[in-house]
This record gives sequence, structure tokens and C-alpha cells, in this order.
Amino acid sequence: MNAQEASCAINAFQEYQMSQNVDIENNFIQNEEIMTNFMLENGNGVRNSTSYTIPVVVHVIHDGENNLSNISDAQIISAINDLNQKLSNFNSQ
Repeated sequence: MNAQEASCAINAFQEYQMSQNVDIENNFIQNEEIMTNFMLENGNGVRNSTSYTIPVVVHVIHDGENNLSNISDAQIISAINDLNQKLSNFNSQ
């Protein structure tokens, strides 16, 4: 099995738990309402300057025929920097 084939079962598990216990379902609904109200009142959340380091693994797939088909390390780093920039401005107003 590849990582791309695996899927997270949290939604199915959550639905099963809620179908078995109405208190779990009511608690879930109440928490969703609290979070929605918080986001509406606070402009979709509180922004802060917290920075996180997330390890990244990059898989470069090529035809193996020649090194000309590989992308450079600089291209990979540039793409990650671009992604970091976009995520740091996510939902900014």
C-alpha cells in the first residue's frame, strides 16, 4: 500500500460514534457551533506570530534515462518557499 492509497478513517469513525451515542453527536454539534461563532466574531481566527517547523520529504520522479529530466534542488527549495509564503498569508485581510 502506498501513502497515496491510504486514507484517514476519522470521519467514518466519528460518524459511527455519533450514530451509536446521541450525546457524542450533540457534543460535536455544540462544538462546531462554538468554533463557527468564534471564527465569525474574530475574523476567521486569531493570527499570531507563531512559527512551526514541519519536516518535508520531496520525491522527485523522473524517467531515469538522463539527469536532464530531474528538477534542481533550487527549484524544489523555491517551490517550498513559495508554499510557505502563501500559507503565511492564508486568510490575511
